[in-house]
Formats: sequence, structure tokens, C-alpha cells
Amino acid sequence: MFNQLVRWSGLIASVLFVVMIVTVGMITPGYDMRSQFISELAAVDAPYAVYMNLIGIIPFGLGIVLFGFGFLKRVHFNHFTIIGALLLILSGAGFVAAGLFQCDAGCPFEGSQSQVIHNWTAFGAFILAFLAALWIGISALWSAKRAAPLIFGILACAGMAWSFYMMGAGALEHPMIGLFQRGFILSLCLWLFTTSLYSISSRPRV
Repeated sequence: MFNQLVRWSGLIASVLFVVMIVTVGMITPGYDMRSQFISELAAVDAPYAVYMNLIGIIPFGLGIVLFGFGFLKRVHFNHFTIIGALLLILSGAGFVAAGLFQCDAGCPFEGSQSQVIHNWTAFGAFILAFLAALWIGISALWSAKRAAPLIFGILACAGMAWSFYMMGAGALEHPMIGLFQRGFILSLCLWLFTTSLYSISSRPRV
């Protein structure tokens, strides 16, 4: 049972997180998905923060961690893959920490200690996820001559890079900052989904 959960963890985590973002965003009074961060759904004053953290953000991080371990068991390109898996595991841990340490009301850039930890762990999780997707794709092509993981990685990284650039270029006050952040998360979730299906269908240690 546990082995099956590990194999499907990336796929389950990506789907569950997207469902929670959309669902909680729709039922939270006055929340605007276009201009507000996802973290605001899990902030200290958010009406459904418990659900967003315990069913959304934290399980998403745990799913990435499990996927990182499971990926090594299902698909083995060479030592490059180990580095990519470690990047995934660290990224997942960052998302877990971001869920455990809630942001303040409105999720400002500066605030309480919990807010600061949330900001830095979430930022680190984003960067590590980007590097993991790119690294795993390159290692697949370099070591096993498999183009599919590289294509998945390039497309996902393009979406994540564009979204991250727009988030930085527009500053925190940009009226579309929420959509830019969702673009990053959607790109990451699509990569997790497709790469998870690929690893499930691949022979172990090929």
C-alpha cells in the first residue's frame, strides 16, 4: 500500500493541490484569485486556513518529498537523477514548512517570525522545484537518451520562469500577482503530473 502511495504521490499531490486552490479560493469571502497570493488562503485570519494547510499545502509538499524518493526507485538514469531527486525532496520540505508556518493577514513581505519563515521556505521551494525539473530532464536525455522527461522539464521551466519573472517585475502590488503565482504552481503541478505518469509506466531501474 505504501509503495503504491509513493508511486502515485506526485500525481495525487498535484491534482489535490490544484483542487484545493480553486475550491478554497472560490468559497473564501472577498478573495480575488487574480490579485491575491495562494498563501492568503492559509493565512492566520483566513476562514478555511486549516483545510488549506492540512489538505492543500502540507500534503502537496509531502507528495513531492515522497515522489522524490519514489522517483529513484522507478527510474534510474545515473547519479544525475539522485541530485534531481534530492532537489525535489528539499523543495517538498520547503512547501511543508510554508504550510506549517502561516503568513500574517494579507501575507506582507515583512511581519512576524512565522511570516518570514513562510516567505523564505516558499521562495526556496519554488527555486528548488524549478532546478529539479530542469535537472531531471537533462539527466534523462544525457544518461538514458530519453527525450520525454526533458520536454516535460523544459515546458514546465518555461512556464515557471515566465511566471516568476512576472511576479518580480510586477512587484507585490501588481493587480495580477495572484494569477502569476498560479501560473508557476500550475506549471509545477503539470510537470509533477506528467513526470509521475512517466515514472509509473517506466520499468524500475532502467
